[in-house]
Amino acid sequence: MVLNHQEASLITGMADATAEEMARRLLESHGATVVVIKCGPRGALVFDGKTVVEVPAYRSKEVWKIGSGDNFVAHFAHHWLQHNRSCFESADLASKATAFYCESRAFATPESLAAFNPSPIVVSARYAAGWRPTVYLAGPFFTLAQLWQVEEARDNLLSMGLGGFSPYHDVGLGSAEDVVSVDLEAVERTDLVFAICDGLDSGTIYEIGFARALDKPVVVYCENEGEENLKMMAGSECCLVTDYVSAIYETLWLAATL
Repeated sequence: MVLNHQEASLITGMADATAEEMARRLLESHGATVVVIKCGPRGALVFDGKTVVEVPAYRSKEVWKIGSGDNFVAHFAHHWLQHNRSCFESADLASKATAFYCESRAFATPESLAAFNPSPIVVSARYAAGWRPTVYLAGPFFTLAQLWQVEEARDNLLSMGLGGFSPYHDVGLGSAEDVVSVDLEAVERTDLVFAICDGLDSGTIYEIGFARALDKPVVVYCENEGEENLKMMAGSECCLVTDYVSAIYETLWLAATL
């Protein structure tokens, strides 16, 4: 059985259980030989009835999400069933092949997979223990398109298990006296910043600078601005990403390491 953490939780009815506890229940109740539970940035837990092994998730320069789960299953099955590798090695190779697919939108051949050397995501001990960082969502919200993007970003970050602060949702429109001190206090409280930078909104740029002055990590999502306009962000060690889905995942991966 290969499934993600949410699917394992729904099938077992064990919403508060660990991945290992769910894997043991699934193996017993479904007569499986091996259970693989994918756990987002924590990688995948593999249980063969005797041994539990956690294989890492791997970073990719971009994230093409559509079909990535099917890609993992196909590569796991290929290595385990056709090449008689251990379930643990097969899951690790499947994780690397999925990172290759997300980055290139192509299926990994044996040659391309052997040449692919992605970095594993090493989650912090507190993240592994259940702690979740909070994200400050910086971005303009003065047009319909801007509002839609802020709504999407907030929903996506929350769906990743990341709590946060959104000036639009948590403060709203108002005068400088009404909003500035509240927003900046929120930057101080949160653990990292996700900033939407297309249009170079002055408030967003100020929030980025304030966050970096506090040594807060910042992921900058920006598709339509040139290198010159992003010079200060790049020079202050912000993580610049031009693709939206990739930016959301970069935020998750970064959050998992804090």
